[in-house]
Amino acid sequence: MKQIGGGGSALFSLTAAELEKLREAIESNRLSSPISIHPEGPAGGLVRFRSIDDAKLAMAAIA
Repeated sequence: MKQIGGGGSALFSLTAAELEKLREAIESNRLSSPISIHPEGPAGGLVRFRSIDDAKLAMAAIA
């Protein structure tokens, strides 16, 4: 997961593997859904979380 847009941004770039782990965590109710998920082909996609804290929880869940 790589943050896009500086320290206060809740927009992150994820690899395809990270996106799959994120979806699994959301489906199993371990994480709440982010504001948006934009897949960008086989390379991964962009995810906008509700807050930086939600992004940190997601990072821990997909590590």
